[in-house]
Amino acid sequence: MLEVVKKGNIPLPDLSFTESATIATDVLDLDYTKGNTFQAQPDGSYKVLSTCEEKGLKMDVHLKPVKPVCRQGNSGVVDVGIRSETMFYYFIPRNELTGSLTIGDKTFSINGTGWYDHEFGGGIRAGVYEGDSTQTKEKQQEKAEKDSSLAWNWFSMQLDQDIDITATNLVDITSNTIRDNFLILIDKEGTRTECHDMVVKSSDPWISVRSGNLYPLNWTLTVPSIDLELKLEAVFANQEVFTLLSRPAYWEGRLAVTGTYKGEPITGTCFLERHGFDEIDSLDRFFKVISTLVRKEIHEVVPFNPTRQQCIDLMANNDNTHYLDGVSPAVLEKTMIAPLRDIIDRGGKSWRSYALLLCIDAVGGDSFKYQHWLAMPEMMHVGSLIIDDIQDKSALRRGKPCAHHIYGEDIAINAGCGAYFLAMHLLQSRTPDLTPEMRNTLYDLYFLTLRAGHCGQGFDLYGLEYRLESALDTGDVADLLLAVTATHRLKSAVPAGNLARMGAHIGGGTKIQIDAIGAYLEAVGIAFQIMDDVLNLSGLEDDGRVLKSCGEDLHEGKITYPVARGFGSMTPEERREFWAKLKTKPDYDVVYELIKKLMDPKVNALKASINDATQLVENAFQELDKVIPDSYYKIMLRAFGDYVLDRHY
Repeated sequence: MLEVVKKGNIPLPDLSFTESATIATDVLDLDYTKGNTFQAQPDGSYKVLSTCEEKGLKMDVHLKPVKPVCRQGNSGVVDVGIRSETMFYYFIPRNELTGSLTIGDKTFSINGTGWYDHEFGGGIRAGVYEGDSTQTKEKQQEKAEKDSSLAWNWFSMQLDQDIDITATNLVDITSNTIRDNFLILIDKEGTRTECHDMVVKSSDPWISVRSGNLYPLNWTLTVPSIDLELKLEAVFANQEVFTLLSRPAYWEGRLAVTGTYKGEPITGTCFLERHGFDEIDSLDRFFKVISTLVRKEIHEVVPFNPTRQQCIDLMANNDNTHYLDGVSPAVLEKTMIAPLRDIIDRGGKSWRSYALLLCIDAVGGDSFKYQHWLAMPEMMHVGSLIIDDIQDKSALRRGKPCAHHIYGEDIAINAGCGAYFLAMHLLQSRTPDLTPEMRNTLYDLYFLTLRAGHCGQGFDLYGLEYRLESALDTGDVADLLLAVTATHRLKSAVPAGNLARMGAHIGGGTKIQIDAIGAYLEAVGIAFQIMDDVLNLSGLEDDGRVLKSCGEDLHEGKITYPVARGFGSMTPEERREFWAKLKTKPDYDVVYELIKKLMDPKVNALKASINDATQLVENAFQELDKVIPDSYYKIMLRAFGDYVLDRHY
């Protein structure tokens, strides 16, 4: 974020003013330039003009009050401002609305009823806290943090019988205590009734694949004192608003209202703003949330107890349903679905899946349309893990026995290989709006990934002894490092890079953008494997569970990146002695001796490997930075690379 700011930019989707705004001091008259104005009229009505040239959008509306002005709760005084200043808050619950809405080259006349909310004060001024001489700096900071810990649900409703409602549920998320809770009902005559016995409940959480935030889609509001019971349902899920002002997003949108008031049925429309709850404060937590979404999408692809149609999706297509003649869904589950779901449902960061969707947004596309694609990278990845574990004779995967130890090698091999293809129908039936040209591009990238991955696995299995002799003799490890990197590139970087390219293609990126974003994720993929080599020598633990045996690679006699790097800093005698021990596939007491040698300050192989990975990602990002606009998604790509380099799990 600081890198973006230092350029003089702010990240999209926020746009900065290009000219100074004009603010009148004697009347409500705001001119933000470029077709964005807000003006009170002499007759008490309001005119709003809002224009976004970049998106081809324009709204021109006139609001004419038909109900009196009302103060919000607490007599209109809001005492929880960002800078500990009070604000004043009033609203006009019902207004006659007329105007027009322009979308691209089409303009629509609009009319209906509008809600007018006006909150002002609470100015953010330098030195507000510092100027309070009655408080210590510690107390001032404590107050600042407390002000920023408030979250809220705010409802406005226009119901039958000219009844209007505003309701606020303000929560201190640090202590999980309610700071304010009230509902105001305005009847047909404009009479205001304020209640403080409102009970708010939410359900049906929706998780945004972009922010990781969780938003309830269904609500109930109950107020016993006025015999009011309302049920609110979101008209559609994705009504998330991205802006720097809310780290990074909040939910603001329309709900449908049903219920009863004084025993009589009542219906209407609601507008809800939910802000500050369930915000993601770390990439660790973010990827755990994304992993939940991935598993949800996986369930659609390889479900337990599959229906006939789901079996068709997995095994055939709707033109070849006879493939299912004589097929037992229970056996399909035991032999294909169970081994895959066993590994998938254990969790995992699922960063490859997220990267695909992130790259759609980074070039200006809409990832929400392709959320079901989350399953495809994870299926490919888990298939390779199952096969890799068999070939490496591994014991553990994601903290539990590998699939072949549970289901047998024959079943595991078949399921692992099948995983490469079971998700292919995601590119077909569930994405009907792709052009034939786009499908061919995606297929090419998909199968290129599989070809490269299998070749990389072949190189990994073969080992690097054929590149070793020169390095042992001369200490020149350039070719050896290149060979290690080639294996990492084919096995991990090509999948990451091609998934990124698939996303950038779908998002409508230019060739330059697609190339840069693919190269960046390839660099991240190589760095991920280098860090994996490093961490294999350090041990991996998660909540006290050993995920991989420390030094497992050395126990298998592998020449990993840190080993190749270390050879360049050893004497000829040390290199020969190290290799003589390594090639015997030593027991772990010898493995720990080898690790100690690599960590010797004179060799410093682990730190050197980390530096190589860091520089690789940094160089690739600098090229990406030139061609991708500054945005929240670009910041996430940047953080993504740092996260891989700073792995601690």
